[in-house]
Amino acid sequence: MNRKQLLILVILFAIIGGVALLISHHNSASWSPTQTSATVLGDFPFNNVAKVVIQSGTNTLTVEKKNDKWVVPARDDYPADFSRVAGFIQALWQLKPSEDVEAGPSQLGRLGLLPPGKDEGDGTLVDLQDKDGKRIAALMVGKKRLQKSPQMPDQEGYPVGCYVMPAGSNPPKISLVTDTMMQADPSPAAWLDKSFLHIDRIQSVTLSSAANQWTLSRDTDGGDEWKLSGIKPGESLNQGNVPPFIEVFSAPQFSDVMTAADKQPELNTTMVVTTFDQLTYMFKFGMPIGDNLPMSVAVTGAPPAVRTPGKDEKPEDKKRLDEEFAANTKKLADTLAKAKEFSSRIYLVPSATFNPLFKSRADLVAPPAAGPAPGPGASLEPIPSVAPSPSPAASATPKPSATPKASATPKASATPKGTPKKTPAP
Repeated sequence: MNRKQLLILVILFAIIGGVALLISHHNSASWSPTQTSATVLGDFPFNNVAKVVIQSGTNTLTVEKKNDKWVVPARDDYPADFSRVAGFIQALWQLKPSEDVEAGPSQLGRLGLLPPGKDEGDGTLVDLQDKDGKRIAALMVGKKRLQKSPQMPDQEGYPVGCYVMPAGSNPPKISLVTDTMMQADPSPAAWLDKSFLHIDRIQSVTLSSAANQWTLSRDTDGGDEWKLSGIKPGESLNQGNVPPFIEVFSAPQFSDVMTAADKQPELNTTMVVTTFDQLTYMFKFGMPIGDNLPMSVAVTGAPPAVRTPGKDEKPEDKKRLDEEFAANTKKLADTLAKAKEFSSRIYLVPSATFNPLFKSRADLVAPPAAGPAPGPGASLEPIPSVAPSPSPAASATPKPSATPKASATPKASATPKGTPKKTPAP
């Protein structure tokens, strides 16, 4: 084979390889990354967004602005978490691709970027609309990109980003972003404003139900010594078994809110909490629903309008104490105003958080103290369960130096000399 023939063969192999590569690329519609710096959705007017619609599978969530407040219509217009809504819209506006992905329409299902439906390859649609319902921008969110951990090579990996594209882009403009877009959650509960009542300076707690009736109180704010109302002679409160009122009510949380269309539960357990600020909180609980308890709350009372100076209060402390009192009074007034929003709702609160509050009265009372220690010479053997043989009467106690004969059994009314006439019962 001469040099000319060898050159022809090399050229033929190169042409065949190029054609094969082109056919393979066309059949697989594979993608390849390129660097980019533009935002995914462009510079849309995010301040005009008045409605966020998220569709995933057969679930649809709407969060919209009504009367200048963001609400969740699926929860009877309960207030939405403004920081979450604003942060999500801003994140979409700033979203930049780390890589542009060249892919054909046949790869949309593989990347999870098909319109939402029932199929596995369907994605999540995020639709941003103005006050009239007109689309401002929309994003398709696809599959997560996973990265394996060297410490757990057998695991599938952890998400480091996801595939996205502007909805309706033709041809598809697909990007890989480092944001996993976990906030694109169609669950209404995830978008609720979870700020709730914060009860400080608890003075007393009363539990009332079909099986439980008790009241616990304390004399001073910050005191650890609780008192059980109606305690009987011989009883004492088990301080270590007092429910964690301070911890639970200082920052209570709820999981979700029931709507008027839901089946209304029966709330048959009442817990009344009073504070040293003259506020009364009435909670009502029902039977568990899954991992949660249905609960309602109502707040009444009014904080004191005038501060009572302390005994031996120094003049230099008066200004500081008056300012603290005024600030606390305003805080309590805000609590009462916000409580009106809470009073018309039934919340679902975590059972694991609130169940420790429902102690029975028997749990609160300390077990009876042990009987008096036996005297000198008394037997330490356990009392048999069978009926004992005839023995001296309980009131008959021999002299310490005397040893009664086995056959001697004094009369029940006899009292040996040198012993008291009455012996305390064990």
